[in-house]
Amino acid sequence: PSPPRCPVRGCRKDHSRHKCRRCGKINDHLTRDCMKCLVKGCKTKHKQHYCRLSGDKDSKHWAKDCPKAVTLYHQTSIAAGQAIASGRNMQPGTGGLVGGGIYFAATEQETNRKAHHRGCMIEARVYLGKIK
Repeated sequence: PSPPRCPVRGCRKDHSRHKCRRCGKINDHLTRDCMKCLVKGCKTKHKQHYCRLSGDKDSKHWAKDCPKAVTLYHQTSIAAGQAIASGRNMQPGTGGLVGGGIYFAATEQETNRKAHHRGCMIEARVYLGKIK
C-alpha cells in the first residue's frame, strides 16, 4: 500500500494528519499560511501584528505592552490636560531647557522641577526610539 498523503495543499510530508503549529487546526493549512495573530487577545485575522508605538511590523505585543516603551510623566495646566485628554494629542511647546518639545520626567515628583504649568499630571507610555 502507498503511504498516506497529507490532505493539506503544499505539504510534502507523508502523513494523514497535519496540525498547524500556530493555531492547532488539523488538516486545514500549512503553518506558514496561518492567519492567526500571535498577539494574545487579537481577533484580527492577519499574519503580522503592527505595533503602533514602536512601528514593529511583526510584533508579538499590543502597543500598550510594548517592551520598547517606558512610562513617563508630564505635568501641565488643567486646561491643557483637558485638551490632551479630549484629543489624545500633545503639541510641542516653543521653549524649554533645550528648545521646543514635549518634556517628560521619570517620576511624578521630577515634573515639579521641570513643569512651567501645574495642575494636571499625565502618565504616558513613550517610545524613545534610538537612544545614542
